[in-house]
Amino acid sequence: QPRSLVASGTCLDDISTAVPTSCGSQDVKFIRIVDAVVLDPQASLNTETGIWENACRGYDDYVRVTFLADWVASADRFDVGMYISTDGGDAKNGECLLAPLTEGTFTDPSGGLGKVVITEAEIGANADGCLDVIGTNGGTIMYSYPFEDLLMKCDDSDGDGLLDFRIVIGWSNGDGTRYCDSSSTDPLNWPAVSQKPKCWAGDAGTPNSFTLNIVVPNHLSP
Repeated sequence: QPRSLVASGTCLDDISTAVPTSCGSQDVKFIRIVDAVVLDPQASLNTETGIWENACRGYDDYVRVTFLADWVASADRFDVGMYISTDGGDAKNGECLLAPLTEGTFTDPSGGLGKVVITEAEIGANADGCLDVIGTNGGTIMYSYPFEDLLMKCDDSDGDGLLDFRIVIGWSNGDGTRYCDSSSTDPLNWPAVSQKPKCWAGDAGTPNSFTLNIVVPNHLSP
């Protein structure tokens, strides 16, 4: 089953009690989208262009995708949550999908930048199921990191005919707060932001808007 879209008012600023967030930090940031695969059976990949066709019936449709991304963690950070816009917004307000991290150990294949462990590092009452990024050793790029089976809006915000989305990454510098998704139905395990979150929403070198090679028709679904 795909990760479901969440309701309106579930982006980072929406759930934070201390807004607006400036999101000026670059401790955790996206670099690029490496590859995307459409999981809907009616879609077809144009092998000449590398673009997925017949996935979106219109710009009001949704599509199931999985993609690989390169992103970097330059310091140990806790309760890391990926807020992906699903309404063409800025991922700070509006409708967002909260993509959880995948537990594991990741080594930078280029060498020199060490490895990072994504795990539940918090203990006791702070062990909330939101995964933490540990052992970054001053900076580790996670190449081809998988984001699996996400249900995304067929939004084309820049008018180039391809699916676009924005992402905001939130975290805590110490343990005890939550900025990430949880599979639990207990409301206490959903994002609870009691202080102004640390976050990344793009910077001069890397904007937070990314494109997937999926055609979005310039009309409503038939």
